[in-house]
Amino acid sequence: METLASDPATLGVNSWAFGLLGVLGIVLARTLTGAGRRVALLACNLAFLAFFVLRAQEAAVLAGFVGATWGLARWKAARADRLPAALMGVVSVALWTFLFLVRDPELLGAANPFHHLPVRLVGVSYLVFRSISYVNEVELVEDRSLLGYVNYLLFFPTLLSGPIERWRRHSQMETGDLRPDDDGPGVVLPALHRIANGLILKFVLADNLWSLGIAGLQDLETVATPLLWFGLLFQFVLLYLDFAGYCHIVLGLAALMGFPIVENFDRPFLAANMQEFWERWHISLSAMVRDYVFTPLSKVVIMRAPRTSQFALITGIYFFSTVLIGVWHDTTLGFLLFGVLHGAALVAYQLKKKNKKRWKALTPFKGPTGERLGRWLAVGSTYVFLSFTMLPWILPTDRWMPVLRGLLPW
Repeated sequence: METLASDPATLGVNSWAFGLLGVLGIVLARTLTGAGRRVALLACNLAFLAFFVLRAQEAAVLAGFVGATWGLARWKAARADRLPAALMGVVSVALWTFLFLVRDPELLGAANPFHHLPVRLVGVSYLVFRSISYVNEVELVEDRSLLGYVNYLLFFPTLLSGPIERWRRHSQMETGDLRPDDDGPGVVLPALHRIANGLILKFVLADNLWSLGIAGLQDLETVATPLLWFGLLFQFVLLYLDFAGYCHIVLGLAALMGFPIVENFDRPFLAANMQEFWERWHISLSAMVRDYVFTPLSKVVIMRAPRTSQFALITGIYFFSTVLIGVWHDTTLGFLLFGVLHGAALVAYQLKKKNKKRWKALTPFKGPTGERLGRWLAVGSTYVFLSFTMLPWILPTDRWMPVLRGLLPW
């Protein structure tokens, strides 16, 4: 989830200020149409942004980013049939580079333009992915106004922690061309239930139980091994409660505004392998990396590489894409290791699929009952692996080994 540029308590989703802004957004989005609706949404988005962009240099960088990406997209739309396909790869690399340079002013040292004047942009990870979507899909929508683009980038319910909506869908929602399946009075009660469920998950369960996870334990070197194991295995549940709770709140709010935002979770704890996990967890993120990193690179491999080397190269792309997901969260050693571990597990799964017949012959789980048992063992082992990969995410580097020694005494 996104690291905020200022104290998130100033406008948390459980604050009166956010609640009032949400009610205002619902009323304006439901009562206005056309250009008036767009202008009203812009006012709400800028009001939300004002709580987090506190310095002039941050506002200037954000304005420059918006103007540059919008101008690039307009230029691409006017020449879409004459531009080489590789250009979008160059654009994506440039936007990813911008993300890393802003996130880590020490990256590349003095060559980093943000080294001497660091800025902290709220929602920068989501801004970059939305801009990639906009530049890729700009010619698919007739309306290419700057107003529509700014509303897409800064849509306040999902600015801080997603989900990551695509430009084409958002444009259709903003103009009223795409509505929920039930957009009448029947949408209100389910949306309110969803908001209430999200508040319970995030602020009643996750926040109050956080001290039971391994991130909340004090003096980890002296904690008993069973308690360490409990904290390790419970931490991923807490992260889910926190993130899914936030998503429930903003998806419910967006539904009340008439914006059917994409879902971000699909029972992730039932995943039996890492590929399935990333199809169920933070779905909008993994879908973006799949569509704008994995698929284009895989197409290049299929078109240009010898058939004998395609499997190895595409498996390498799996690994690279998953590492990108890790450092997308933050450019720290912990998130890099998180991505490497998930990438290695995904590579192992691809090798297992390639040797499916041999693996099936070796497995002791036969028949329907055996397959069900094997499935549940795979779900359990996947969850344990995920829990271990939370260590570099949650804990500082100097605590990894003490915790591992406590979990696995040697």
